[in-house]
Amino acid sequence: MRNQLIANKRLDFEIARLKNCGELLKAGIAYHPKSKSAVICSDVMLVNPPGVVGPHRHSISSSSSDLSKGVIPSSLDTDSNASQ
Repeated sequence: MRNQLIANKRLDFEIARLKNCGELLKAGIAYHPKSKSAVICSDVMLVNPPGVVGPHRHSISSSSSDLSKGVIPSSLDTDSNASQ
């Protein structure tokens, strides 16, 4: 019984450490890498939850002259001139 209580306390401690370090990292707060205290959160990582896409960018490969003419590129049209 005593061993289980100790294991439960250890689990509570580790989950609290993980949660607090994660929240601080999300807020942009971290120990300096050379700090003696940096080891406290050194093994905590921020990852995207399942089903969540992180910030990213898409590039548009259309030329600006096409856009100024009102031509909108479409992946469905293979020959846009033939349809006009």
